[in-house]
Order: sequence, then C-alpha cells, then structure tokens
Amino acid sequence: MFRNRNTDEVLNQIYDFIKERPNFSKKAQCEKIIDFFREIHEENDVAFEYEKPHRIIGNFGFPLIVSIHDAPDYNDKQRFIDWVLARI
Repeated sequence: MFRNRNTDEVLNQIYDFIKERPNFSKKAQCEKIIDFFREIHEENDVAFEYEKPHRIIGNFGFPLIVSIHDAPDYNDKQRFIDWVLARI
C-alpha cells in the first residue's frame, strides 16, 4: 500500500540536508532538482529514473512521473518546497 510520507517538515529537512553537501552550490538547477527527488524517492519496485529533458519517475509516496520543466528556482526554498508538495 502506498502512502505519502513527504510532509512540508520532512521536505524542508531533506532540502537543508542536501544543501550542505560539498559542492552542491556549484551544481546546475536541474542537477539540484534531480538530487532532491532522488533523495525523497522511496525504494520499492518502482526505480528512480530521470528522462531528459525534464521527466522524473519514482515513488514519492505513490509511483509518479513529475515534469520539472516548470520548476521554480531551487534556491528559493519555500517556493520550491511548495511546488514539490503540489506535485507529490
């Protein structure tokens, strides 16, 4: 049974954790977003995949395909987290 465990609080903690990684600030916008979704992906029979140019496939509480072409600036934390919550 699928259940979305990704609350606003959890996503904020993950965001802060990822931002502390060495050289993370040097990554491109797309790479930052992919890293974030890879981190919130829940392992099961749905593999995490990134399909160029803008599709992420994974289990984010439920198996989903997320288009990131309209993602806000990753560095705008609250806007980005709100955008993620609206899609998962």
